[in-house]
Amino acid sequence: MNWDNNEVTSTILVDQSALTGAKQISFNYGEEPIKVIDLNGEGLLITSSDGGLSLYRINSNLALIPCSNMLETKWAGDFSSWSTSDGYAHITWTRRYIDNQGFFLQTLSYSRIDATCEMTPIQDLMEPISLSDGKYYGIDLDVKGTEIMIGGYHRDISTGGTYKDLTSVFLLKSDYPTSSSDWVFTPNIIGDIEINMNEADPIVIEFGEEHTHLLYQSNRDDVTGEERLGLWYAHGSSQQSSWTYRKSIGDTASMQMMSVKTIDDKDYLFAVWKEGIDSESALVAMITDSTMTAEENLSMKIPSKGIGNIQMTDTHLGIQVFYDFVGPTGSQIQYGMMNPSLDDQWIGLSDRIT
Repeated sequence: MNWDNNEVTSTILVDQSALTGAKQISFNYGEEPIKVIDLNGEGLLITSSDGGLSLYRINSNLALIPCSNMLETKWAGDFSSWSTSDGYAHITWTRRYIDNQGFFLQTLSYSRIDATCEMTPIQDLMEPISLSDGKYYGIDLDVKGTEIMIGGYHRDISTGGTYKDLTSVFLLKSDYPTSSSDWVFTPNIIGDIEINMNEADPIVIEFGEEHTHLLYQSNRDDVTGEERLGLWYAHGSSQQSSWTYRKSIGDTASMQMMSVKTIDDKDYLFAVWKEGIDSESALVAMITDSTMTAEENLSMKIPSKGIGNIQMTDTHLGIQVFYDFVGPTGSQIQYGMMNPSLDDQWIGLSDRIT
């Protein structure tokens, strides 16, 4: 906005796209879709069913074919994936099982899966904990070549017998893992997090050249004195606990997404999230340096009443952003893009597709 002439300058996105016709999908009673995984023109649909995770193949005509195997029989509520150009997807999820003493325990597991629903042997990554001692949740996964990084929240209720009920962020990293012992575990990269795990969205963890980058949520009461759910940025080494660089960036914030691009050995962060609730909600988008400081004229806040979902996808054209909100005629989906080119960075979030 230029206050001298009352002119608003914005970017209008012009992009070729095709919207296919709707397909009728029938699920079993109580079954809900969790994740669609793209695998070079085909794909997989993950659904929750009877407390577990079911698998469907998606062929080139977008038809669903049930797989004979289940991904998980005792799912604990969290799932993340990352597709690669070799036709595989890296997947991680939380699961429960019953030990030899008959106790329910939870852990975090990892595998690779292809378009035929074939999975590599499952690797359990975290120390099993009982539901009364804590929970792993809010997980995210990033892949860079053969390197894999997984992060999430750890609510530690027992806290070594002191029952302080502390929540922190952990990291796991490996280079083409074939067994659970191939992973390096870094606990407590961010500690003393105050959050209700039923309100938390997954963290966002990203590889970078300068740092490993993180978005996470924690309650804040600064400035206004009122406690609300805040969004925080942090960076540090993936093998070092207690990161020192942290920055509050969002108020009453959720649905955070981030992509990191390294250009000339410098990390650029492309981030979007929701701020506010109900009719006061807005979409925030920005392109920043590795301190989460916005580049010149590359930050915007768009009123978006009733946002229910935000998705970000990396493509060869740029970073695509999809989000929904309630418009004058009802619910609608918007499409936009963030251009990562160093010489021509821009944000365009103006296109309605439904």
